[in-house]
Order: sequence, then structure tokens, then C-alpha cells
Amino acid sequence: MKRHCLVVDVYMYLLYMQWCEHLCCVAVAVCTERWEVLQNLGNNGGIFHVASSLDECQDICLLDPDCVAIDVSEQDPFFCFTHTNQSLLENTYSSQFISQHRLLERCQIGEKSGKSTIITRT
Repeated sequence: MKRHCLVVDVYMYLLYMQWCEHLCCVAVAVCTERWEVLQNLGNNGGIFHVASSLDECQDICLLDPDCVAIDVSEQDPFFCFTHTNQSLLENTYSSQFISQHRLLERCQIGEKSGKSTIITRT
């Protein structure tokens, strides 16, 4: 029989430890990615991705351990380019309606980004 476990941050786990002992709670460290936003700047050499929002483009970047930045449009049509070479970020060009989001800090393995989620344990 499968049992559903609630993934909670460490603070919530400690706060509700007695409740968690009777159910299934998995405590994880929660972190938040940090991005530096540079308005009206872009870079050549990015990889194009189909995405419909900034959040979706950031998620694509976060799935690639080599991703260091994204370029996105600030008007329709939306576009998303990811960058994997830190040294190429120094060669920016000025472009209206483009912003570059540089990934300054990403969650490490074992840390959970964002909201609480449900996992299934067998």
C-alpha cells in the first residue's frame, strides 16, 4: 500500500514534530534561488527554449546544472534563452525589451525550492 508523505521545511517539521511522527513527514531545507536582473541587456550564444513566462524560463535554467543566466523578452512574443558559460556573460549587448537574469544562488541537492509538495513512498 502506498503512503503519502508531506514534505515540509525544517521549521514546520520541528513545530509539528508530534503530528509528523503519527503521519509521514519528510523534512527538507527550503531555499530560494537568487537572480540578478539586468535590464536592457542580452548575450549572444544562448540556447533557445520554448517557454511562455519568466517563471517557466527560470525553471528550465534550474533543471540544467550548467545554466548561469537567462535572457527573456519583456514584451510579446515572449522568448527564453539560457546561458551555460559564465565567461561569455561579460560580452553583453544593449537591447531594448530584453532582460538578463543571472543565477547567483541555486538550491543544492536535498534542498527544496518553493512550496510544500506531496511525495509518494511505497
